Amino acid sequence: MLFRSCEITIKMTFYFTNLLFSGLQDTTIATEPSPHPCGIICNRADYYTIPSLEELACRLDANGDCIVDNLSIGRTGFGSVFFPGKTNVANLDIDDVGK
Repeated sequence: MLFRSCEITIKMTFYFTNLLFSGLQDTTIATEPSPHPCGIICNRADYYTIPSLEELACRLDANGDCIVDNLSIGRTGFGSVFFPGKTNVANLDIDDVGK
């Protein structure tokens, strides 16, 4: 009889665990970051720009260009690349550049 009770316990535990995981899957919502006003793509948390992405959003002109003087793009713990002079960063995909 001991063997039968173990089987029931295992089945109940498995069923309960499946209920918990299926409930978690139903409540998980995938969210995508909102697009940057200049079309810049930078979803990696360890990448940064100088000026910041927030500052770059304010520099979008009527033509859809985002001209920046002396741009730096970096990755925390690795280093950065400096672009002297004027650079148009509209629609720049930093995630793709960093591969």
